[in-house]
Amino acid sequence: MPDIRKLSFLSFFLSGFSALSYQVLWKRYLSLALGSTVYAISSVIAVFMVGIGIGSVLFGRFCDRRRRPFLIYFFLQVSIGVTTILIPVFHPMILKAVSSLHSWIFMLLIISPLLLLPSILMGGTFPVLSRALEPVSKERRVVPGGLYFINTAGGVSGALITGFFLIKYLGMNLTYAMTVLVSFISGMIIIPFIRNEIGVRDYGGIEKIGGLLIPFAAFLTGFSGIGLEVLWNRVLGIYLPNTTYTFSTILVLYLIGLSTGSYIYYKRLKKFNPLSVAGLTLTFISVFILISLLLLPHLPDIVLKVPFVKSPELRYILPAIIISIFLFLPATVLMGITFPLFLKVYTSEKRPGESTGMLYLFNTIGSTIGPLFAGFFLIKSIGTYRSIVLLGVIYLIIGSLFFLRDRKKLIFPIIVFLLMGALYIRRPPMILPPSIKRAKNRKDRVLFYREFPSGTVVVVEDMNTGIRACYVDNSVVVGTAYDALKAVKLLGNLPLLFNQKPEDVLVIGFGTGITTSS
Repeated sequence: MPDIRKLSFLSFFLSGFSALSYQVLWKRYLSLALGSTVYAISSVIAVFMVGIGIGSVLFGRFCDRRRRPFLIYFFLQVSIGVTTILIPVFHPMILKAVSSLHSWIFMLLIISPLLLLPSILMGGTFPVLSRALEPVSKERRVVPGGLYFINTAGGVSGALITGFFLIKYLGMNLTYAMTVLVSFISGMIIIPFIRNEIGVRDYGGIEKIGGLLIPFAAFLTGFSGIGLEVLWNRVLGIYLPNTTYTFSTILVLYLIGLSTGSYIYYKRLKKFNPLSVAGLTLTFISVFILISLLLLPHLPDIVLKVPFVKSPELRYILPAIIISIFLFLPATVLMGITFPLFLKVYTSEKRPGESTGMLYLFNTIGSTIGPLFAGFFLIKSIGTYRSIVLLGVIYLIIGSLFFLRDRKKLIFPIIVFLLMGALYIRRPPMILPPSIKRAKNRKDRVLFYREFPSGTVVVVEDMNTGIRACYVDNSVVVGTAYDALKAVKLLGNLPLLFNQKPEDVLVIGFGTGITTSS
């Protein structure tokens, strides 16, 4: 009989590959209907995450009452492939339906059911396969943490290959068809195990540890982890060129950090006391966040050295890789340790599917609320820098809860807490575009600095020449130099060459008003 562990891991790798590929493709399809605004895209991701959470609980409980979890897993994978076909099929009708609507909320209500159904099915795969591999876990040390690592590694591959290569060379429709095929293959791989499946045993003896602490920690780590991803993306949006490849690189590196952390736990740390490992891991996440905040003002110096690289492709991708290594990669590796660690502590052998699904639900709810809260509220109210500090403190508080039984270990978290508090209280440094520091003899003073959910606006003045420039993130949108004003003034003058006595004038995008004033 084929090796159950190896083929199940291969199936779940392909499942993760297809899930992230679907997400990339859905964002491309639905951006035509919803637009590419922060609010619309964030809401689409939120619907996806809600579906994952619902599916993990529903199918986690369902598989605990059934004795053939491999059959349920096969049904889930095939159903994912079938239901995802509906999105490209209904896409033309969706465009017609939403073209008459003026609110992205109503558009989302139309699109949500198409996203929700396959997302619920995807959420069910993790607890169901964990339940199916329960007998193998007893014999070959296969744990849910190993599945989490494999699935995350598949997601990294899916986001990387689909975002950088498949769409570019095969197009949207063929790439989507290949992704659906991967979903079917993922299900067919485990067909040999369905025929010989005699049901899983109901082991006893190990009960849940920690009560509500572990689900609460899973919620807050999901909330803070994905919230930090939004905030770090905002920082890098100011420091790096605003290209699709740049932010795809950031996403892939973030996922690589998470998968590396889960692999480290699966191979090296599962023998140690999980509560002590949890406390140390969460505390050191705060330490690395603290270090990244201290490095933040010096990152533009790294970006300015990259133009000496000759390859045009590397000039876009290399800055993102270098800055991500300094800014968040160490912290994300530790974040990847936390969830498989929580699984080991919380998962009940009496109800493995339900307990795994419940923990996955709490983590997913946090992962859904975190980016929305960070993107819509925190940035606008306290700014990006202090928002990063606040989410770092949340990790520190969770870590401290695991040290309550040994209060001598609380000294280190208290020291880190005081340092984080000092960073929050002091005036946060302004996150400025690297091009402001490009010329050595140039002396700029900041006249205006404000962060908005859609971007950071900065107005600077060269103290040597008096020339002013207005930046939105990393891009100069207008300046007082002749070359900067010439282009936008011509936009207002050119139409008048064709109609010298207009009665009405339409200006699309007021901006700073230069075109309108001409």
